[in-house]
Amino acid sequence: MLKAVVFDLDGVLINSEPYYFEQKLNYFHEIGLKVTAEQVKALYGQNLRQVWQTLFPEATPEQYTQWQAGYVTYKKQHPMDYRARLNPDAVPTLAKLKQLGLQLALASASDMAAIENVFQHTGIGQFFDKVTSGQQFPRSKPDPAIYLATLSQLQLPASDVLAVEDSKVGIAAARAAKIKVAALKPLTDDFVIDQSQADFKVSHLTNLVQLAADLKAGTK
Repeated sequence: MLKAVVFDLDGVLINSEPYYFEQKLNYFHEIGLKVTAEQVKALYGQNLRQVWQTLFPEATPEQYTQWQAGYVTYKKQHPMDYRARLNPDAVPTLAKLKQLGLQLALASASDMAAIENVFQHTGIGQFFDKVTSGQQFPRSKPDPAIYLATLSQLQLPASDVLAVEDSKVGIAAARAAKIKVAALKPLTDDFVIDQSQADFKVSHLTNLVQLAADLKAGTK
């Protein structure tokens, strides 16, 4: 029986991926790194540590550290308007899931400071019982560590939990933790994402309410 729903943040609750795409591409060009738009798009859903290592495998740890520090500064100079990019279905969906008596958790590859910033500007933090950041683990999604930790925090078996993801790596992480996954259709048509490994697919976040009700009742 369903007892909890675990959400990804970027691309699910916040339509942030198009912004991050442009931001990363502009930063790479600003510091003289030659990267194409197609290369950056191919890394949808991955955190910046994974992006560095994939695009520039020959770089030294010192270079990674320097680039990362520079990107943190760049992000502060070009802040995202989280309120404007909040999925309009987020608040009503989260509220209705709570009304069903479900625990809600967040399992995001973003660092905790970014998550808290989103909560501060959108108010959605009030809905979550547990919050886990990928910053806490040496490997990010598709590694299942973040989901295994979330299950431990919820004190629930994977069979009682549903994950909501949009990216291929996020879906893989949840499935590796034996959690069923509902894949949300990309919030923008600019990205083509392989969601074939998801157990369920939803066109809009609000569709989760009926899915969750059916899973809780054992009718699906």
